[in-house]
Amino acid sequence: MRLIVPSDTHVPDRARRVPPAILAECRSGDQFVHAGDLAIADVLDQFLALAPVHAVHGNVDEGVLRQRLPERLCFTFGQHRIGVIHGHTGPGAAMTARSATFDVPVAMVIFGHSH
Repeated sequence: MRLIVPSDTHVPDRARRVPPAILAECRSGDQFVHAGDLAIADVLDQFLALAPVHAVHGNVDEGVLRQRLPERLCFTFGQHRIGVIHGHTGPGAAMTARSATFDVPVAMVIFGHSH
């Protein structure tokens, strides 16, 4: 099984579009996770058209994404529970993401924001 994990795509702020290589990977994966900072809802919709997506919102995401996506989530991949958080809040945000707590025990935490 393949899990595809991008983050911080920042479209259209830092890139005009999602890189074709990421889109190709999305088509080939079993599940797809985005750790926030998609920036606009069109990017999420583009990913959803390609594969099942687990995603959280990031600090640059527009309001509609903040309404559609949670701040943190957990999902199962194979035998493992995985937690996802963007990791942009509080002092030492990357460290906060590494020590994030979830409602259930997780084997791994995926986080973005640190680029």
